[in-house]
Amino acid sequence: MVSSNVNANFARATVTRDGTENVVRIPASLLELGDEIEVEKRGEEIILRRKTELPAFETIGDAMRLFQARFPDKTDWPEREPQPSSQI
Repeated sequence: MVSSNVNANFARATVTRDGTENVVRIPASLLELGDEIEVEKRGEEIILRRKTELPAFETIGDAMRLFQARFPDKTDWPEREPQPSSQI
């Protein structure tokens, strides 16, 4: 039997066993059937997060613009270094 307390963004559940696997039932309000999740152990914490596909970047500048958009409060981004001109 799994016991859980649920609100919109937080749930508490008990680990149970199904054959040789440990199982945690996640309330349907937190994930949808078929969602892929990543599981990470960080010290004493076990972190579950939805798997996200990272966008492909043409340049490192594209990646930096994405990070700046996702972290708008960060103001100490390093300055862009001038690129050497390629002369053949």
